[in-house]
Amino acid sequence: MKFIRLFLQNKDAKILGQDSEEIKGPQCDGCDTPKLDDSLSENWKPIIGFSSSIFPLPAMILDTSGTEGISRSLWTFDSEGKKQVFTDYEYTVNCH
Repeated sequence: MKFIRLFLQNKDAKILGQDSEEIKGPQCDGCDTPKLDDSLSENWKPIIGFSSSIFPLPAMILDTSGTEGISRSLWTFDSEGKKQVFTDYEYTVNCH
């Protein structure tokens, strides 16, 4: 099964870029395999989408926090349609 996390299309519905992967069981500690009735906001909450002259295509900032930490990710696509991601992550689990 292929899971499409994010895609970008133009006004003519042409796909300019996408991020997808084959699903082979749970994705991480504390995660479950996504189902069709799961929404994106169940896992990653969009914070803002924007366009800027420094990116060839629009970008989005997502809350990609998980059970072990807080993270924010900047997602965009390069001019060839490949996903580009920068993530700032803070590990917050207290094991005491």
